[in-house]
Amino acid sequence: MYELIYNLIYFALTKDGKDELFGRRIEADSDVLKKSFAGSDFPEIWFELPLLGDAWYDLHVLTSRSSLEPEIQLPEGILHPELFRWFSKSQGTRQLAMSHDLSKGIYDSPAVQLLIGGCEISTCCDFLSKAGNPAATPAYRAFRDRIPKEWFACYLGTFPQRDDLSLRVECIPTAQMQKTYSEREDLLRRDLSMAGFRISDEMLKLVKFMACQPFPIEFQFNVDKEGCAAPVLGVSLRFLIPGGRYPHLAFSAENKSVISLMSMLSSEGLCDKRWQMLPGCAFARRISAGSASVRFGGYTAFIKVRMTPDRLTDAKAYIVAKVFEPC
Repeated sequence: MYELIYNLIYFALTKDGKDELFGRRIEADSDVLKKSFAGSDFPEIWFELPLLGDAWYDLHVLTSRSSLEPEIQLPEGILHPELFRWFSKSQGTRQLAMSHDLSKGIYDSPAVQLLIGGCEISTCCDFLSKAGNPAATPAYRAFRDRIPKEWFACYLGTFPQRDDLSLRVECIPTAQMQKTYSEREDLLRRDLSMAGFRISDEMLKLVKFMACQPFPIEFQFNVDKEGCAAPVLGVSLRFLIPGGRYPHLAFSAENKSVISLMSMLSSEGLCDKRWQMLPGCAFARRISAGSASVRFGGYTAFIKVRMTPDRLTDAKAYIVAKVFEPC
């Protein structure tokens, strides 16, 4: 059933010419899915897509803590089984993600990411140790100590197979702080500097532009061994499901804020016209087998822009797909 649902999701997202967003179908993707989640529920999956250049996709597979029993039975061949066992007993965590660079032909060495709720810093450090990167725990603690109190560190991630620190942390400022950033460049610069990221005036204006949009903003940092942000910043805007109660927060072709955002990215040379296919990726389907049925769907959930302190590097879209009603 899982492979069937995945294939139906992929077909829905790529039909009617939208395969131009994804490029060539990677034959190993459904096998990668099988060994990247635990529990009986279909996982949440994210497709990561570039907005310029050759089309390709990477795959993120997210298992929810609420779907797991403490004494979990893991499927044979699952990646990082000890991490899943730890996660099934963890407190204050939300999701465990296996993030695969399929576009690079890497199918069994994912980055691992922990999405958190209200857990303690010690739980995040336990995660890093279980993920095979205990050396990153002092840097993580130092980074958490230095960021503004108005930021929520919503996830951390690492590459267990790499020799370097490979620590990544994403932060969400409060809605009030985002409003402040939309009005005060000096405070936006101050808070990015607190994290260790020194930004040029030109890049600061672009981040302020993104903060002015009605969509929640997030900051992603690569963290060095001193607990400071490395000179690469990811700035994301998050969108809601189209057709909901807040259409102005969805990535739709009628949303003037979306058009403004993507026009800016196009003018900066970060995307081509393929972004116009993203609103069409929103879908909802139901399949039935006897008395059982399942409803699933997908939508564009994030646009992320990456930059160094003085120049833009690239932009990506993230399409989320999941089951809304289980079998």
